[in-house]
Amino acid sequence: MMNCRRAMVLGLCGLGSLYLVANTRTVVAGGDHADEAISTIHPEATRANMRFLADDLLEGRGTATRGHELAAKFMATRFEALGMGPAGDVE
Repeated sequence: MMNCRRAMVLGLCGLGSLYLVANTRTVVAGGDHADEAISTIHPEATRANMRFLADDLLEGRGTATRGHELAAKFMATRFEALGMGPAGDVE
């Protein structure tokens, strides 16, 4: 059970990192690239997303639970908003 929880936490951290990276844009002309990238990160939105994913409403997000399904749907929606789509076989 602990390995499953650890994998889920690492997976959600990875998804959160992907979200942050995908939300940045690169500017090739003028200005500092780092400053431009940092200006596209919105800490309040990131905090709100992490607060939702950590909420007790998701019941620990254990595999094959209602909380897991809610977290997965939330992340899928966020990725769709960024223009990303499913990869591989989709059921």
